[in-house]
Amino acid sequence: MGVSRADLTPSTAVLWAADSRRLDCVGTCALTLQLGDVIQTVQVSVLRALHSPLLSWHDYFDKLKAEFPRVFDTESTLRKMTGEPMKIELTDDAVPHAVTTARNIPFCWREDVRLQLDELMEKDIIEPVEHPTDW
Repeated sequence: MGVSRADLTPSTAVLWAADSRRLDCVGTCALTLQLGDVIQTVQVSVLRALHSPLLSWHDYFDKLKAEFPRVFDTESTLRKMTGEPMKIELTDDAVPHAVTTARNIPFCWREDVRLQLDELMEKDIIEPVEHPTDW
């Protein structure tokens, strides 16, 4: 790619792999990328012992938010789906594959969880289930 160690700026970022291993960052540099008519300058981290390129969601998240603002809107109320109601059709031989009981919530989190559940119920996102179900 035409980048030498002299072109790199030391990085203070700590990067982690999906398997929780810390990635060894040699440094960073700005690269200008072009695909067709689209030209974008991005900050690139150079990692030691990485055998394939990784794309960071940081580079594209702002663009996605700008292109699809309603999808990433966290301020307004949840919109109802358009179209026909969702219907899940099971095959005749479908059976639950695991039956588990509710897990205890640590005492120090209970009030926060209760507030979140109450908020989700007020917004009609969830509804209480007072009885056990097969599924």
